[in-house]
Amino acid sequence: MEPYYPCRKKTVEITCAWCGKGHWLTPQKAKTARFCSRQCAGQAQKTAFMRPCAWCGTEREVEPNYSAIRPNIFCLGTDCLKLYNQKHRAGQNSKLYKADKPTAECAVCGKEHVIHPHLLRKNHFCSTPCYAKWRSMNVAGEQHPNFDRDKEHKPCEICGMDMEVLKCRGETQRFCSRACYGTWKSRTQVGPKHPRWKGGVVGARREWVRAGGRLWNALCRRRDGHTCQLCGCVKGAGAGGIHVHHRLSWTKYEHLRSVPLNGICLCGPCHYWVHSKDGSATRKRLEQEVWDLLVGAKPKHRRRQVACTKAQLRLVA
Repeated sequence: MEPYYPCRKKTVEITCAWCGKGHWLTPQKAKTARFCSRQCAGQAQKTAFMRPCAWCGTEREVEPNYSAIRPNIFCLGTDCLKLYNQKHRAGQNSKLYKADKPTAECAVCGKEHVIHPHLLRKNHFCSTPCYAKWRSMNVAGEQHPNFDRDKEHKPCEICGMDMEVLKCRGETQRFCSRACYGTWKSRTQVGPKHPRWKGGVVGARREWVRAGGRLWNALCRRRDGHTCQLCGCVKGAGAGGIHVHHRLSWTKYEHLRSVPLNGICLCGPCHYWVHSKDGSATRKRLEQEVWDLLVGAKPKHRRRQVACTKAQLRLVA
């Protein structure tokens, strides 16, 4: 007898595939459940099922998981599946059968096409381009549902052209195009006004390159053999073939800019990846390796700057 659950939906009785015991479940769970408990499911996974072929009736050994997924089992290496489909999945039994489906005329090009009954509506279209063409003719301008929304006119802050914007966007929409927005950024967010301004690092880096940074780059490249230390690819001897990455930040640690141990050769893709969010773990590992080699731990004070000289470059060569 079906048990009474006042707070549940209607239940359905199913039989356990392992012990044969009947138990009650909701209709939604009864579609996939095959066992009455976890113990029965565990025992069933250890033992293969013997199930008959859905066409010829020959029994074959099937794994439990495969048996749960496939309601119908067929013989291997035979035409049982082909014969079964020809009889039970052809003609009106096929999911792609279109004889009983209604036809409709496209509202744009007039072409007849087969549609599903639940798609019957006022306008029908045979393709996406026809639907887009119909919208451009019938759902545009005054016929658009958002045409009567409150709008206001205001000038563009760059070119002064009059533009029509919604009142809800009156304070945020300040430019008529991306070109004007780019012009505004080039005028207002340059130099110290830029949110990522670091105090003129570009000029300082040029001075560092002239003072000895070029020799430091050459020393690191010759030491690593013009080879990327992450992926192992070998680049040419030119300056554009391989990059030299500062393990410790060039901006924060000025006293370690020219220390050879602080440089590592990377190819272009690996260098960009190390500076990205995905390469943060690798970047921190490279920083820790420098501290271990220099002082054994991260120091609390700045160490004396060690410059790369021509004598060091001759020793490597």
